[in-house]
Amino acid sequence: MIKKIIIGIVIVLLVGSGFSLADESLDNPPNVPSEPHPENGAVDVGIKTHLSWTGGDPDPGDKAIYDLYFGTEPEPELLATDLQMPNYKPDFLEINTQYYWKIIARDENQSVATGAIWTFTTNDCDCNPPDQPSGPVRARNRNQYEYTTKLMIQNQNGLYYNFSWGDGNCSGWLGPYNHSERVRAEHQWHEPGEYQVQVRARFRNNGVLSMDDWITTGWSEPLIVTVTSEDVGNDAPESPTITGTTNGEVGVEYDYTFSATDPDGDDVYIYVEFCAGCQEAQWYGPFPSGYQLTISYSWESQGAYTIKAKAKDVYDAESDWATLEISMPKNKPHINTPFLNFLKNHPCMFPLLQKLLDL
Repeated sequence: MIKKIIIGIVIVLLVGSGFSLADESLDNPPNVPSEPHPENGAVDVGIKTHLSWTGGDPDPGDKAIYDLYFGTEPEPELLATDLQMPNYKPDFLEINTQYYWKIIARDENQSVATGAIWTFTTNDCDCNPPDQPSGPVRARNRNQYEYTTKLMIQNQNGLYYNFSWGDGNCSGWLGPYNHSERVRAEHQWHEPGEYQVQVRARFRNNGVLSMDDWITTGWSEPLIVTVTSEDVGNDAPESPTITGTTNGEVGVEYDYTFSATDPDGDDVYIYVEFCAGCQEAQWYGPFPSGYQLTISYSWESQGAYTIKAKAKDVYDAESDWATLEISMPKNKPHINTPFLNFLKNHPCMFPLLQKLLDL
């Protein structure tokens, strides 16, 4: 009995002094890299693609870094070391080629986790992937969020898009869209975590009607989305800045630049109105926070005008209005005299006129 009391007293003293009965020197290795993009065994991958994977470390405060092995041999060679994020953009790849790659993750204590060797095969498309998706980068689980993108291929219609949400789910092929349209897709994540949203596009080769003859791009640059189980705090963007000519001539186009900054770093939309009741008034975007949008505009009659602009973020929080006062006091000069008309109709008179001026 006395022995048990003594042991209990020792334990109480140790705990009270801050000593942990658990071995604090234990270090869990990083998570084994998984969920590769492109998916293992994927074919028809664009040569301008991004590589990404799921990683991380189970120990609080421990950060994983990554070594990438990549090449055309079944045992790929080391390509990049000490990657801070679980993604990488290689140089342009070869067409119709099979690639192999694997990831080795290390933490600050040099514990190691080695991923499997993955493979994918490229196609013969040398086109760019779609733009990096735009949308919320902070989300609450089980809530629906919208993401958009576009692929700029001039005069190419019949575009289809497929979003990868980073949780093993995809949107499936959405379309068709024309080259000037943005595709929109919605998704909700069920578990908190960090996810990579990517998208790729496909279209038929030179209008071929066969459904088997598709050109598929590589994956876009990933958008990192942090999902939590708590409400997402959000601040509205600041009012846009407007710069450009304030005094000008009627009928002359002038460039005006609009820029809006979001304190949370969210993408923003900018609403522009060049005059009260102008039909051209509309929302532009989405753009990265701080992006400079330039629009050319001209007024058809003299007068004083007010350019108005406001911004909203991807959560629909709107800024206050910004304004710029414009004056168009001058008509574009139109010179038309009988003498000038005579010279226009008698170009042979120009050499004679020059000789007279030289006398």
